[in-house]
Amino acid sequence: MNMAHRIVSVVLCFAAFSCLAATVVLKETGSAMIKPQPAWINSNVNGSTSVTLTPVNPDGYCTAGIILWKFDLSAYMGWAITNDADMTCAQNWGEPGPHRFRAFAILSNWTETAVTWANWIGGNTGAGDLYFTNWFGPEIAFADVTYVNADTLTHWYIPAAVVESWLDGSSPYKGIAIIPDSAGNHMWYTRQITWAAARQPTLNLSVHPAPVVAPVTNAFRVRNEVVMPSVNPMMLNAAGYSSLTPPTHELFERGNFEPLLHGSLHFADAAQSTASKWVQAAGPGFASVQPGWRLEVLTGPAAGMSARITSIAGSAVNLDTPLVQPTQSDAFAIRGVISNIFGSYYEKTNVFPSTEVRPGADGVMSVYMRPGGRLTALMDNHTSPSYLVLTGTYELSFWAKGTAANQRVQFQLNRWNWGVTYVFNQTFTLTTEWKYYAITNTVTTDPNGTNIKLTMASYNSGAFWLDDVSLKRIIPETRTIYTRMAEVALTNAGFGGIRHWMGQLGDSLDNLVASRAGQKPTQDNVWGSGYYPTMPEFFTIAEELGQKFAWMVLPVVLSTNEGMNLIEFLAGPTNTPYGAIRAQRGHPAPWTDGLVIYLELGNEVWSYQNGPPYARMITQLFGAMRSSPYFNSDRMKLVMGGQAGNNWRADNSVPQAKYYDAYDNAGYTMGTYDTASTNTDDTFGPLMAFHDSQYSGSFGHQRDLLISDGRGKQFTIYEMNMHTTGGGAAETIRNMMVTSVGAAVAGSDALLTHLYQSLMPSINTFSMVQIGFNYGGGTVKLWGIYRDFEMTGLKRPYWHSSFAANLAIGNNGHMLETEAVGTQAYWLQPLKNGVQGTFNYVKCYGFMEGRVYRIALVNRDWLSNRLASVELPFAFTGTVPFRRLRPDNGSPWNTVESASFTGWVGGTASMAGSNLVASLPPCSFTVFTVTNENAVLRTLVAGRDGRGNYTHNPSGVYVDGTEVNFAAYPDDDAEFYGWSGCVTGAVKSVCLKMSEDEDLMAHFTPVPEPCMLVAAAILLLPAARRVFRG
Repeated sequence: MNMAHRIVSVVLCFAAFSCLAATVVLKETGSAMIKPQPAWINSNVNGSTSVTLTPVNPDGYCTAGIILWKFDLSAYMGWAITNDADMTCAQNWGEPGPHRFRAFAILSNWTETAVTWANWIGGNTGAGDLYFTNWFGPEIAFADVTYVNADTLTHWYIPAAVVESWLDGSSPYKGIAIIPDSAGNHMWYTRQITWAAARQPTLNLSVHPAPVVAPVTNAFRVRNEVVMPSVNPMMLNAAGYSSLTPPTHELFERGNFEPLLHGSLHFADAAQSTASKWVQAAGPGFASVQPGWRLEVLTGPAAGMSARITSIAGSAVNLDTPLVQPTQSDAFAIRGVISNIFGSYYEKTNVFPSTEVRPGADGVMSVYMRPGGRLTALMDNHTSPSYLVLTGTYELSFWAKGTAANQRVQFQLNRWNWGVTYVFNQTFTLTTEWKYYAITNTVTTDPNGTNIKLTMASYNSGAFWLDDVSLKRIIPETRTIYTRMAEVALTNAGFGGIRHWMGQLGDSLDNLVASRAGQKPTQDNVWGSGYYPTMPEFFTIAEELGQKFAWMVLPVVLSTNEGMNLIEFLAGPTNTPYGAIRAQRGHPAPWTDGLVIYLELGNEVWSYQNGPPYARMITQLFGAMRSSPYFNSDRMKLVMGGQAGNNWRADNSVPQAKYYDAYDNAGYTMGTYDTASTNTDDTFGPLMAFHDSQYSGSFGHQRDLLISDGRGKQFTIYEMNMHTTGGGAAETIRNMMVTSVGAAVAGSDALLTHLYQSLMPSINTFSMVQIGFNYGGGTVKLWGIYRDFEMTGLKRPYWHSSFAANLAIGNNGHMLETEAVGTQAYWLQPLKNGVQGTFNYVKCYGFMEGRVYRIALVNRDWLSNRLASVELPFAFTGTVPFRRLRPDNGSPWNTVESASFTGWVGGTASMAGSNLVASLPPCSFTVFTVTNENAVLRTLVAGRDGRGNYTHNPSGVYVDGTEVNFAAYPDDDAEFYGWSGCVTGAVKSVCLKMSEDEDLMAHFTPVPEPCMLVAAAILLLPAARRVFRG
C-alpha cells in the first residue's frame, strides 16, 4: 500500500458496534510554522490567523517552511477506525497553483510556543533532504493545492491503517506536518479564526469503540510435523578473489608463468551462417580471437564438432572444416592460448615468455629475464587494513637456469611501507642447468600495511630462465591448503560446505584438474583474478576442513565430452583416463566417497545467455553428464544458475531445461539504500522486512514457477549477504548499516525465511573475507564473514547470521511446521528502500534433532522488547538454555566489527507445561534448546531404485507420532513407478506418520527413447561419434 496516495477503504461492518460508530471532527489544538527564512517573516505565527509559506529555497534549503498541526486523539485511544481520515484546511489567500503539499507523521515532540527551525531541526540540512527523515516519519498523504476562495477546503486523505496505528498505540503520534514540494505562496488558516470554524485545520474520523479482542501475544505453535527433513547447514563461498585474499598457502600463485587461456561463449546467427562460416548473433565479440584457435559447438545439430579458425571478419569466423549448419542461437565456444603472461604484474621490465622448461615440468612455459630485468607482483593489494598477517615461517622456492655460469637472480619480499626491511632479500648464483633452489625465513612482527611485494630481478647483469616460483607459509598443522584462519572461519560458524565460484567463463576441464604448477590463468572471468584453486585443491580443502558439501561453478564453455570426463574425474575408477588423473593428484578414491558435489552452470553470465539458448545448453551438458556410467545422483547435484531479479530468464529456462536438480539465484538483502541520515526507522524497518518482501516479488515468482513446473526441481541460493549498492545514502551511512547488529539479525532471519519459504536444500553465504564495493569514490564494506584473514579476525554480520542459522538447524535437524496463533504485533512499512507492506515483529522457527527441539525466536522490533509464547508438542518443567545475538549497547546500529563487541550471550528461561514464554530484547535472535526426555524415537530408512530421487531424503530419526512430508521425483528421462515398504501407491508426495521403525523404497523406470526412422531404417551413430544431444 503506497501511503503517499489516497486509499478509499471498505467500511468494515462490526455488528455488535455498528450503532456506536460515529464521525468525529477534531480541530487543531497546536500549530506552528517553522522555516529557515529571513527575519522579516516571524518564525512562530501561532497567534495569527494565517501563515505565509514562500518556498523559494533560500540558502540551499530544500523548502522554505514547514507547517505543524496537532489534533487531540486522547479520547479515542483504543477505538477502531472504519475509513480513511480526511484532514482539511482552507486558505486566506494563495497562488493558483497547483502546488503539492505532502503530509508526514511527526516523530519528535514539539511545543507551538517554542518550536523554531533552529531549536528543533538545527542548522542547514542541505537541499537534498526534502523529507527531513530525522524529524518526520514516512509520507502518509499528499494534496495538490490550488486557491479558489477562502471557503475552499484542501483535503489530505490519511489511510485508515495509519490512524489505526496511532489509536492502538503501535505507532507514536506527535502530530502531522505538511511540506511543499515547490515554490508558491499559500496562507493557511489556524484555529485562531474562531468566526469561521469550518476553515480551521480539521481531522475528520469515522470511529467506533474497538471490540474486545485477545491481547497481542506473539504466540506460536510448533507441531510435530516435518516440512523439510534433515536440513543442511549453511554453506560458504570460500574460493574467489584469490589475488586479494590467497586461499592457499601458495601466496604467489602466478609463479608458474603459464600462458593465458582464452575461452568465450557465443550464439550463432543461423540466417547469416554457413557450414564453414559461423556468424555470431550474441556474445562478447571476436576482437581478441586469433586465427588458429578452435571453435567448439556446444548445442544444436553440430554439438560435439569442432574446427580451426582460419580468419575473422567482423562478427564472423571462417573455419578450416565445414560443420553442420547451425540453427538459431546454437551455442559455441572459441578457445585458444595467449602467450602474454605478464598482464597482472605491477612491474615487468626486460622479461619475456619462453618455451624453455625444465625436464619433467608440469607446465609449458617459463620466464626469460634479460640483463636489467625486473618482475614485481603485488599481493594483499587493497586499502588498509590488510587482509593478511605476514608473520610466520615462509618458504621461497623456484627453478632456474642461467645462460652462462654464475649468472645471479635476486628475490626481495616485503610490504610497500617497510622500506629496507625484508622477509627475503636473497641473491642466488645459477648454473647452466635447471636447478631447484629453496630458502626459509621467519617473520615475527608485521606492522600494519598493505601491498606485499615480491620482486625478482637480474643481479649483476645476469640473464636466465625462471619457473615454478613458489612462496608459501609453512603451517605446523597438517593442513596443506588453507590458512588456519579459514579453518576457524568455517568450523566455528558451523558451515557444512564450501563453494568455488571462479573460472565460470573461459576455463577448460584439463586446466581445472591441472596441478598448481601446470595451471594456466584464464582471460575470460566475471570477477577477480584468472588464478584460483585447482579443482583437486578445492576438494582437498573441503575434505581437510570436514565439509560435507563441495560446490563447483563450471565454465560455461564446457563441452559435453568435458562434462562426461568431469564425472569420470570425480568418480571413475583409476584405470580410466580421468580417474588416473585424480589418482595422480593424490586422491585415488572417488571424490564422491566423502563429498556431496554440486556442479553449477551459468552463474553470473547474464548479458547474452538467457532464455531458450541457455535452457538448451543446460540440457545438453547436464544430459551428457548424467549419461556417464559414473554419475551418482545421490552424491552429485546439477544446478542451473539464475538471477534474483530476472524473472524472464527463469520463465524461459526453468520449464524448458532438462536434467538439472536445482535452480539458484542470489538472495541478497536490500539492494537500494536511500536513507540520507542515520534514521533508525527508515533503515531497519525495510532491512528487517526485505526478505519477506522478496516473496511478493521475484523470489516468490521463481519459487512458484518451480513448484508449478511439477518436476521436483529445487530452489537454492548461490550467494547471500548484504547488497546495498544502489540508492542515495552516503558511504559512511552504508558502512554503518552493513556492519551493524541489525544487519546480522536481519541476515539470521533471512536465512531461515528462505529455508521455510522455499524448502531450500542449500544456501551459500558470501564470502570468506570482506570485499568492498566502489561507491561515489569510496568503498562500501559489503561482503564477507570476516574483516580479514588474520590481521584482526573480526567477524562481520553474516558470520553471525550464518552461525545463528546453523545454531538453530543443528546437525541436520528436521524443520518443523510452525504457525502463528492469535494476534501478532506488526508494523506498517511505508515504501522505503524498495520495501512496503505489513510485517510481524516476532518470527518463530522450529527444528527437531532426535529428542532435542531448537526454537529460534527473532524480535525484528529494532527499538522495543517483545513478549513471545511458543506452544511445544510436549510438556516440560525446568530451565531452558538459550543463546542470543543482540546489540551490546541496545542500538541496532551497534557495530559487530569491534574487538569489544559482546553481542552473543547465554542464559536460561523457565518453562512449566508446554508453553515457552520469553521476553525478547529489541533487535535480537534467540535459540532455545528444549529436550523431550520421554520421547520415543522412530527410525526411517528411505531408499530409491532407478533414475530419480527425493526432493529431501526423509531418512532419519523422529519422535514417535511425527508426521514427515517428502516427495519423490523422477529424472527427466524417467517415470515414477511407485512406492514399496511402509508407503504404497504411486502418488509422489507423501505425509507419513511415524509410529514404528520404517523402511520405504521409491521406484523409477526409464522412459523409452523414441526411435527415429530414416528411409525405413534405424539410424545409429557409430561409437566413435556418439554425442549426447538431450
